[in-house]
Amino acid sequence: MKLVKGALIGGAILFLWGMVSWMLIPWHSATLLKFTNECEVACTLQNNTPKSGVYMLPYHMGKKDCKNEKACDTKSKDEAACATSQECDNKDKEACENKSKEECDNNQSCQSMGEKGAYVFVAIRKYGCHPMGRSMATGILIQIAIATLFTWIMLKLKDQSFKSRVLYSLVFGLAVGITCALPNWNWMGFGKEYTLVCLADTVIGFLITGTVLAKIIKEN
Repeated sequence: MKLVKGALIGGAILFLWGMVSWMLIPWHSATLLKFTNECEVACTLQNNTPKSGVYMLPYHMGKKDCKNEKACDTKSKDEAACATSQECDNKDKEACENKSKEECDNNQSCQSMGEKGAYVFVAIRKYGCHPMGRSMATGILIQIAIATLFTWIMLKLKDQSFKSRVLYSLVFGLAVGITCALPNWNWMGFGKEYTLVCLADTVIGFLITGTVLAKIIKEN
């Protein structure tokens, strides 16, 4: 019974805190950047994403997908043939080399994009956002599931003092926040400000929820 009560109360607290954090406090919106031309970017994404999902640019999780790679290889062979051909004089040789170099530039850009150019890791929904009601219902169920696990942990600490349980809540929230936020900052290029806000959001949410649950468990 305590587990169910804690799950429902904790889930409600986490959900309400999420609404306050995203809708009333402007710290999340302050970390989000805007594209220079949203319509152009939206059109490009719509035309180059076959389905909804998570995309990365440049894509390197498997075979390469650079359209100019074959052209580059072909031109490189043509260049070698041009250089050794008796019919190709020095002027033609230089022209052949320049043409080959020019058509290989795109391939080289494709290979070095991740190091020197734009790196993109983005979630795409081809047909817009889900209805608000559906998203909110799913959100509260997710928070209840999280609160169920959190309540189970708090029940294991029922012999600890109230302050100790609150401290455990703080540490638990910090661990969850670090696990969720820092890998994305390290590997996917999420901004420092965005990462810190998400970390703080998670820690505060678990601290508030843990304080309430610690009080409920103590009273029971």
